[in-house]
Amino acid sequence: MNFSFGKYKGKPVAWVVIEDPDYISWFIRQEMKHRKEYGFAIEIIKRFDEIPFSNASCCARYHCQNPVEYLCLYDLEYSGENWVCDYCDPWSLWVRENKLTTVNKYEETIGLRNRAKIIKAFARAKGLPERITEKVVREFFEY
Repeated sequence: MNFSFGKYKGKPVAWVVIEDPDYISWFIRQEMKHRKEYGFAIEIIKRFDEIPFSNASCCARYHCQNPVEYLCLYDLEYSGENWVCDYCDPWSLWVRENKLTTVNKYEETIGLRNRAKIIKAFARAKGLPERITEKVVREFFEY
């Protein structure tokens, strides 16, 4: 499904979900529930969150083999891909207390600095390539 209005008119909603998460957040906050794109964007975000981070490895315990569950942010800032599993202790990686946050859902990134980079890191860890085309996104989300 493509946007039928606005800045991304003609672009796939799923592509915008990955490429411009701030626009999607704005769109959802407007509560344009009467637009078909609204429900589709919510569905794509739900699908995105359900896909595991299968292309990332845990860095907490010398690359343990457990499935990755979270991206670590230091001082709410994206500073590279520091992934951890449910079994490793991400707080052992950093010395300053109260500076570490873990995120693993699209919605949890709202309001964070470098949000677009975080969503791109999520996308790569979920199996999307660095360069995300409209075709790749359609195949990834199977629609």
